[in-house]
Amino acid sequence: MSVSFSPDGRRIASGSYYTVKLWDATTAKLISTFQGHSDYVRSVSFSPDGRRIASGSSDDTVKLWDATTAKLISTFQGHSKSVLSVSFSPDGRRIASGSDDNTVKLWDATTAKLISTFQGHTNWVWSVSFSPDGRRIASGSSDKTVKLWDAKTAKRISTFQGHSKSVLSVSFSPDGRRIASGSDDKTVKLWDATTAKLISTFQGHTSWVMSVSFSPGGRRIASGSDDKTVKLWDATTAKLISTFQGHTSWVMSVSFSPDGRRIASGSSDKTVKLWDATTAKLISTFQGHSKSVLSVSFSPDGRHIVSGSDDASIRIWNVQTELASKIIYNLSKNQWLTITPGKQNYFSSPNGDAYAGIRYANDSYNWKPLSDFREQYKMDIPTVLILSPVSNLRTVQSTIGVNVYTTVPLQQTQVFLNNQAIETETLLILDPVKKDHRCDYFIPLLQNKNTIRFDVTNADGIQASDEVVVFLEGE
Repeated sequence: MSVSFSPDGRRIASGSYYTVKLWDATTAKLISTFQGHSDYVRSVSFSPDGRRIASGSSDDTVKLWDATTAKLISTFQGHSKSVLSVSFSPDGRRIASGSDDNTVKLWDATTAKLISTFQGHTNWVWSVSFSPDGRRIASGSSDKTVKLWDAKTAKRISTFQGHSKSVLSVSFSPDGRRIASGSDDKTVKLWDATTAKLISTFQGHTSWVMSVSFSPGGRRIASGSDDKTVKLWDATTAKLISTFQGHTSWVMSVSFSPDGRRIASGSSDKTVKLWDATTAKLISTFQGHSKSVLSVSFSPDGRHIVSGSDDASIRIWNVQTELASKIIYNLSKNQWLTITPGKQNYFSSPNGDAYAGIRYANDSYNWKPLSDFREQYKMDIPTVLILSPVSNLRTVQSTIGVNVYTTVPLQQTQVFLNNQAIETETLLILDPVKKDHRCDYFIPLLQNKNTIRFDVTNADGIQASDEVVVFLEGE
């Protein structure tokens, strides 16, 4: 399962069977389900502004989603096999994808048109990464090479040869001058991105290197391996700084904290571990997953770690308390359940609470599903949906009526025009049986683009939002 924090740290995207899901990082409630893929979602990536999500799937496609409305913006078709990796350019205007079909493709994120196909690899492309300036793309492949491409001309700049087995992970240094690669050949290699010369080979792992990551300052490299260790290397001298021992199975993913002082690692031993990057001491072990942890990532403020696992769950860990602050279960039939350890209240899809229960006297045969306790414990999730007008409508009318639907009684509705709160005239219609609200809001428009957003809050303090874009044109 692939997981990723949004740039502002407020949301988490996850990829799983057939769907991408967007979660509120604070409440862990499901914000949106992005449906459209027809096979496993291998990779998810936020755009730099956090407004879009790209996903790569075993259905051979890349899809681009609106992170606010959950609508499919574009489907990028052209790969002939599974898409294993997707990455946005730093300016958010392009998407790179790597595939089992041995190619890297570059797409226009606005038009969904294929810009270029980068041909040259002779085996699967596992990893793609943009340089910090967006001018180059690095790719790692099972053909044992790293290739560097010109993102504008699609020409191959360099082929980095030296690995003796598959390259599973590639990463640019923060200054874009070096590339680190991790391989099945048990080594990490550091390359000069300008000359394509091998700078250093980091030897010490005794099995596959699954993940490599530069520290924020670019002076160190962390690597996770099937030899059950995390290693920290000096990127200048190539010397081993520390070996972090404690996992009892493969280390699948490593990630530096934003300040570079800590390293998180996810392992097939079902745990997430937090390490002091200076002393190499184990700070915390986060236990709770029941299968391999495939992906770990720090929140932008460094206070939380999100982990994705083969057990179909996502856990948000509090770095200070060593506890999971939220647990999200992706269940069958597109159902889900979110719980907060130590608290009775929960969120779920309509039938997600039927998959979990309360056990009595530690007796596995004496239990009741959570759905039996909905009245007491299930928290309402507000829904707000703009029924009309359609997004990107163009009009010459200076005031527009916006019809909004909500499913729960609301404490508060806030209306924003271009991110500024406004007061509006309203006409409220209430269905006394369903307790549903439909309300017409009359919005005064500004010239050109108008982004109209509705934020709603229910009695439990839970929020939801929806937005529409309308253009006012001159008469």
